[in-house]
Amino acid sequence: MAKHSSEGNVAWFIAGLTVGFASALLLAPRSGEQTRRSLADAVDKGREFAADKRRQATEFGRELYQQGREFVDEISVPGRTAEAEASAEAGEPEEAQA
Repeated sequence: MAKHSSEGNVAWFIAGLTVGFASALLLAPRSGEQTRRSLADAVDKGREFAADKRRQATEFGRELYQQGREFVDEISVPGRTAEAEASAEAGEPEEAQA
């Protein structure tokens, strides 16, 4: 079964909004002021939608980052001492072991 990408879904959503909005402008007999107000409202809704999706994506990214950090912290490297790990975290080069 094919997986759907969220990027493709967003692109189709935006394309649908564009077609629907263009159709509404062409078919609805309104004054210029009403059309501009309607356009401004649609832009505001679009901004709110985009800001909400950005917040969701940022939060998701932070959660993934934290999970990755926790996963890496749980992994121990064979042959590496606690002192060598502390030095590596501090940015100090490891000494050659005999």
